[in-house]
Amino acid sequence: MHDCHWATGRCAYFGDCGRYVVGCDAACPTPTEYPSLDPALISDAWAERRGVFTGEGRIPIATNSNWTSEVARRAFDDRALVSTVALGLDEKLYRPSSRSLARSLLNLPEEGIVAIVGAVNLAEERKGGPMLRGVLEALARDCKVTVIGFGHNSEYITGVKGFGNIVDERMMPILFNAADLMINAPKDEAFGQTLMEAAACGLPLVATRVGGGGEVARADENAILVSYGDIDAMVEGVSRLALDGDMRRAFGRRSREIVERDFSVEAHAERWARLFDALGMDQE
Repeated sequence: MHDCHWATGRCAYFGDCGRYVVGCDAACPTPTEYPSLDPALISDAWAERRGVFTGEGRIPIATNSNWTSEVARRAFDDRALVSTVALGLDEKLYRPSSRSLARSLLNLPEEGIVAIVGAVNLAEERKGGPMLRGVLEALARDCKVTVIGFGHNSEYITGVKGFGNIVDERMMPILFNAADLMINAPKDEAFGQTLMEAAACGLPLVATRVGGGGEVARADENAILVSYGDIDAMVEGVSRLALDGDMRRAFGRRSREIVERDFSVEAHAERWARLFDALGMDQE
């Protein structure tokens, strides 16, 4: 379970709506949003999930974060078997490397502070599009920070040197290593894969305090966290890291330590193994 879809009647993220706990139905406020569903079918979809994940023959749920687990537990009470299997990554691919080489490969200036932004679709509201535009406008006006980006629409956002949708994953560590910090401004977040990737490359983080993002971006350890919509606080956080090299380096080292300990391939595999053992499953 990598978002909230299996705990609701149809939506991937429920925002301020609490219907998923008591019963999603035709009164759903967002039936046309992804993943869309005819309102007349939503009540049956909500009930079907309760049949699949609770009761006799229930299917266990593995989630990508503690936050997503809590969503599932609120949705199903104690009738479902819910376990967290936090995401992991190849920490040997995503690792700190030469900043000067990365910038040279991307045709970026050798000197100066570079921030990176990225998501599947940077124009999407849920991924922080409106807030990010406000942050970029303020940075362009008040701070000398170069911003690079990846993901759909990144090449069309004012104030961002965008590299578009990245198909070859080997390109991602180059992008992260060209930067000094990451800005992440989603409205909803189940876990924060891009935060994990940036942290693995030793970047400090400035992010919104939403969903499961704080499981990677940890306040005052490797990240400055702000409320969603608080553009001034996010710009201030970026400015603090841009001006304080010692803080950047300390947060960056902590980012790498967190990934190596909690989100490596080995740590991810161990989580699956523990779950299989708990369920009495043969791992062979």
